[in-house]
Amino acid sequence: MSDKKKQKPVSLDDIAKAVGVSMMTVSLALRDHGKISKATKEKVQAMAKEMGYVKDPEISRLMAYIRNRKDLKLQSILGFLHNEPTEFRKNSGSYLMKLYEGAKAEAENLGYILEPLWLQQPGMNPKRMQQIIDARNIKGVLLAPSPSDKVEKLKSLDYSKLSGVNISYSIVEPRFSRVAVNHYQAMNLAMDTLWAKGFRRIGLALEEKASKRVRDLWVAGFSAWQYSKFKEIKTPPLIITDEWEKPLLKWQKDHKVEVVLTQNAIVQNILESAKLRVPEDVSVAFLNANFQKGKQSHAGIVQDVYREGQIAIQYLVSLILSREQGIPENNVTMMTKGKWQEGSTVGKPKA
Repeated sequence: MSDKKKQKPVSLDDIAKAVGVSMMTVSLALRDHGKISKATKEKVQAMAKEMGYVKDPEISRLMAYIRNRKDLKLQSILGFLHNEPTEFRKNSGSYLMKLYEGAKAEAENLGYILEPLWLQQPGMNPKRMQQIIDARNIKGVLLAPSPSDKVEKLKSLDYSKLSGVNISYSIVEPRFSRVAVNHYQAMNLAMDTLWAKGFRRIGLALEEKASKRVRDLWVAGFSAWQYSKFKEIKTPPLIITDEWEKPLLKWQKDHKVEVVLTQNAIVQNILESAKLRVPEDVSVAFLNANFQKGKQSHAGIVQDVYREGQIAIQYLVSLILSREQGIPENNVTMMTKGKWQEGSTVGKPKA
């Protein structure tokens, strides 16, 4: 019997960490895909050789089958684990529904079924959910954004035999790798766009809970942008913990804010109730413009959550196929870019 200890096979994730690229990049580079630059291919392939990477023939065969078959039959079930107080599929235009649609489409494209798993369903508890996951032989789950006061049920599940991916920043535990909107980049894009339009007094007004859900990245981007431009914070962000009206109107008046960046429609409602016309007197730009309701077109950042769902599924399937289960020792964050959308809530700055 050999004295050598049995070594763990080198995975795509091991190579990705060593090179400093994503697991998807490693997968494409090892297949000599045209999307990957020659320099990156050579770097990845050299590292794979150095680390002693050996392809699993069964996984290679399965991936080739998935990529080449257009009429692929659905293979197995993945879970879309969500913790909202209501069933999200009843709201067709919601953030969660768009996220699910993107994930579901990509899952089916790769030969999987994506099923919603509702933790707040009446009569549901972690033990029952665990039984459902085990009974359906679910190997991987997406953890959808969760209200901060509803995370305990998520923590109670056994993830040791599951591959998992978190979506957005709202879930801290379990510490899976995550896919999220790049809120810092989106804030910089919004500030650059408004500055280019001629606005000089740009303000940020957020509910504290909303800011915490994105790890304060909006505030960080807003403050850093001002500091890089002026070497100081000229307009402090307004963070609301309770009542909106008095603090918002006082802040807007004191700082002579020309345009308010926010994620909450209440800002526009309060301004208009105070006889401030939007956008003639004050403009409003939304950090989630594509999820604002009403007939009016809203200016601001469009969050590509459909793409978030697609990327989350791609990464989840790569984890399943490489048999990476449980909470990873080192997790990664993959981000999607925000885009600017013109709309009637942002006008021209006053002369």
